[in-house]
Amino acid sequence: HIRSWSKLEFVNIKFYESIVWMRLCTNGCLNNMIIVDGGQYDQSLLQEKSTLDHLGKGYTILPIHGLTAFHPKIILLTNKHSGKIIIGSANMTAAAFMHNRELINEFVFDEGDGEDYRYLFKDCWDYIKRVTKDAPPFLKGQLDQLEDTTPWIQNSGPRKDDFSFISFPHSQDDLNNKVIESISAVIGSARIKELTALSPFFDRDLRSIRFFKEKLGVKKVNLIINPGMVFDNAAKPILKDGVKVFQFDDPIKKNSHSVLHAKAIYLSTTDGDFILCG
Repeated sequence: HIRSWSKLEFVNIKFYESIVWMRLCTNGCLNNMIIVDGGQYDQSLLQEKSTLDHLGKGYTILPIHGLTAFHPKIILLTNKHSGKIIIGSANMTAAAFMHNRELINEFVFDEGDGEDYRYLFKDCWDYIKRVTKDAPPFLKGQLDQLEDTTPWIQNSGPRKDDFSFISFPHSQDDLNNKVIESISAVIGSARIKELTALSPFFDRDLRSIRFFKEKLGVKKVNLIINPGMVFDNAAKPILKDGVKVFQFDDPIKKNSHSVLHAKAIYLSTTDGDFILCG
């Protein structure tokens, strides 16, 4: 029995209302909030406002404005004794749910099954509270209701080394170095032997890959890209310096609209392998 639901990132509001929200309501989820990038929300609302029947009544939307895109994708479902987190690459759109090749991580917590992953829920909830700290009072009330009906989410429980929740500030300030710091915190003193990046998008000059190679000391890099992606001439030096490029080959080939939208970094190190995705 689901009581609360939160979604972070760009959303097709009509798709959410007509498909997702209807199913949530059917399953007893009555406290529904979408937290979304402000710029994309403004554009979406201009196109869809006249066709939205339940916005403000059955669910609310909190736009987040800033100098950079608000880009996390998190689904948090909770009730009094259990919860589920879904973190991945998928937006709340028909394409993500039906066509795209996405990468999704699911974590489940139940008070009756021990303390596994409770700390991930606490970290996720703390992140949501940080990005919603300036929300208007009536939206703060929805968040307070979640805490009141989900008391376990405020306690982290024992932490494990197999999974970590990593978040970055919603700003342009030195973001690349913050990513490097987070990676270093996860892998510790291990040396990275090989880095594989799976993504539908890369800088056309591969500046981020060059930055990672320099800061992390990575010699061998593999890039998995959508077919047809083209890099600028400025990328040629980095492509000649231990970087291999592979085109994504969809093994299912469900339909002609299917594209790679998953994002992941696979790190092979001297102390084991790590995957960063979201």
